[in-house]
Amino acid sequence: MRVSLTSLASVVAGAVVGVVASIYHSAWFPWGLVIIMVALGAGLIGLRVFFRPRYPAAVASLGLIAAVVVLAGQDGQGSVLIAGNSAGLSLLVGVSFFVVIANAWPRGLTGSRVKIDNRTSERTRTQ
Repeated sequence: MRVSLTSLASVVAGAVVGVVASIYHSAWFPWGLVIIMVALGAGLIGLRVFFRPRYPAAVASLGLIAAVVVLAGQDGQGSVLIAGNSAGLSLLVGVSFFVVIANAWPRGLTGSRVKIDNRTSERTRTQ
C-alpha cells in the first residue's frame, strides 16, 4: 500500500511539474525557464536523495516526461505548446539532463555505508 501511494504521488507530482514547465517555460523566457529548471532539479534530486529506493524518482521522471511529450505534440487544431525555438529546445534538454542526473544519483542519505569496527579500536587501546 505504501509503495503504491508513493508511486501515485510521484507520478502525479512529475506530471504536474511537467505541465507547469510546459506552460511557463517560454512565457517568462529566460527567467521562467531558469525557475522551472531549478524547481524541476530540486524536486527530482530531492526524491532521489530522501528516498532509499529509486522508484519515486523514476516514476516522477516518467510522469514528467509523459506530460512534456504530450504537450510538445500537436493538438487537434495543429497548435503546439512547446515550440521548436530556443526556449522549447532548452526545456527539452534541461528535462533530459535532470532526469538522467536524478536517476543516476547514488544511494540516498537514509543509510550509512560506513560501519566502525570496534575490534580494531579495542586492539589499539590494549597495545
